[in-house]
Amino acid sequence: MSSSGWDDKWLSQLQSPRRNRYFDGKLMDEDSFTMEQQYTLAEHRLLNRLVLGPGVICGLGVSPIQSESNHGLRISAGLAIDGWGRRIVVPEDVDLCPVEVTDDERDGQPAKRDALPENLVVSLCYREHQADFTPALLPDPGRDNTAGGEAATWVESYAVRVRAGTADDIAHPGEPELNAMLQEGRLHDALCALTAATAALPDDPSLVLANVTASPDGSFSVTECAPRPVVPTNQVLLQLIACLAARVQECCDGSRDPLLGGKGLRKGHGHGGHRDHGQGNH
Repeated sequence: MSSSGWDDKWLSQLQSPRRNRYFDGKLMDEDSFTMEQQYTLAEHRLLNRLVLGPGVICGLGVSPIQSESNHGLRISAGLAIDGWGRRIVVPEDVDLCPVEVTDDERDGQPAKRDALPENLVVSLCYREHQADFTPALLPDPGRDNTAGGEAATWVESYAVRVRAGTADDIAHPGEPELNAMLQEGRLHDALCALTAATAALPDDPSLVLANVTASPDGSFSVTECAPRPVVPTNQVLLQLIACLAARVQECCDGSRDPLLGGKGLRKGHGHGGHRDHGQGNH
């Protein structure tokens, strides 16, 4: 449950969208405007989760730092999408100095521990908080209005979580069936196989940023890339395709089809291995 009072996991599920139908004289109340927000949020989060997928879009690097006599970690500014499709914006660098294991029950606050574990996992979590309090014309009797009225704004924020342990590396294993389809040139069949299943909603939507090892002298070593999921942008994919094309040209010299495992047609040859000399017989 998010702090905004509705179930964020529910908003990220596959369901029939509901939106307001307006007509002259319709009475709009809090529930009506909440439905309007939920419609837009559910659409964005569903597309983020199923089209882009969870992961870091840019930034959010984790690096060791030292401040006076303390060692710590710095998380750079960046953007990510969590496991429920929610956008997480970190607008500026965040320093964890000293580094402390956080308490989930107190939303990222330091937990009471005698010593820092040797192995740590640094994760990023989506959070919301209220802002811009203003006097309420019609105070809700079911709420505490002593803090200056009602909050007029929800701020989409984040929390950094530090836990003991080691996160698994991200793996992209190739499936033999898909490899066989690609080698046979059945690209559309491979795409159908890849989209046959719907990505499940994780119970924990937080994003792993890095594995960290604490040394006896208090310093830290960071394994950043291997355990973190990544969402490549179109620009990043274009750069990757260009690098792969150059690599194929370098290793195959244009004489083999990489989708056919190097068994494609050689230059100057037609189907069946026969040299194409036009319509006449020679």
